Amino acid sequence: MRAIKREDIENNLYYQTPKWLFDLLLEGKITPGAYCLYVLMYDRTRISLDNNWVDDEGEIYIEYSWESMRKNRKVKSNTQIKRDLEKLYELNLLQVKRQYRESNIYYLNIYSENLESETTQIVEDEKQVKLHNLSESDYTNCNSEITQIVDGIKNNSSKNNINKIMNHEEHDFFENLFKNLEVNFTTTNQKSVKKLLNNKNATTESVKEYLLETYENMKSNPSVKNLPAAFSRKISTGKRQEEYKTKEKQQDSIVPEPKKKEVAVEPKILTQDIIAAEKEEKANLDILFNSFTKQKQENLMSEALKIAKIESNGFEAATKFLAKSVIKYRLLREIVKGVEANG
Repeated sequence: MRAIKREDIENNLYYQTPKWLFDLLLEGKITPGAYCLYVLMYDRTRISLDNNWVDDEGEIYIEYSWESMRKNRKVKSNTQIKRDLEKLYELNLLQVKRQYRESNIYYLNIYSENLESETTQIVEDEKQVKLHNLSESDYTNCNSEITQIVDGIKNNSSKNNINKIMNHEEHDFFENLFKNLEVNFTTTNQKSVKKLLNNKNATTESVKEYLLETYENMKSNPSVKNLPAAFSRKISTGKRQEEYKTKEKQQDSIVPEPKKKEVAVEPKILTQDIIAAEKEEKANLDILFNSFTKQKQENLMSEALKIAKIESNGFEAATKFLAKSVIKYRLLREIVKGVEANG
């Protein structure tokens, strides 16, 4: 425990809360749960704005699944989420305009006391409540009109923003990763991650590996005094951090080696053909995985999670992602090799 310092004010992460929303809480007009959910949605709205998720009317929208709401609100059932949503509808603070697969498209409203007495939105509110009286599994079937509208919104966003964007799921993933590293996911760090994701052939996995490698190499260097600040500066450049070498390692590295005949080595270039081949291999491995019995699939994924937990150094945010996108295919390749070896 210590007093707040200047760097804490500059680097700490904050949820922004409109003053009128805080006043509603103090006056007892909004429940604590609905208040928290609005703040979480407001935070996502800021991310949407950064990614240019704006419709033709200039209104910012977010995509939010019930699963993510439960996780962010730290509740286990839909009952609490349903109560929070209904309270936001009651206060005219939320609109659910479009539904796509498991995530709804939401628009946040600004509070006005005049809206409390208006009844022009009753029909729309009833439709919204009806939507959320359904179970989450009932949301999977979308009609063609809704799908076309949603695709139109996404296409419009793509036209306005050529670069890849960091969607809400990726934002949550990297926010948890930074939390495990004990580094604040500040606006500057968010921009650095987004910049890394925009590199050619970059994936969430490759960016995660770069961040972990950079962090560990800087952490092992005793000359680095303020690790979070130095880490933020380094990733903003996109450059790799060399592994710190102790004096013993440095001496080992300067031991003369016998001269070898120089051979010209062509640089390894990741071509579209290689990318296509990797995708094809993964598709074939998925076919193999789907041919397994349910029990065998569960056993394989359980083993993948164990390995991922070790390789991710116990970082919970990275474990599931690593198990599903990397370790699973590694284990499947071993199975294929074993079958080929046995003829």
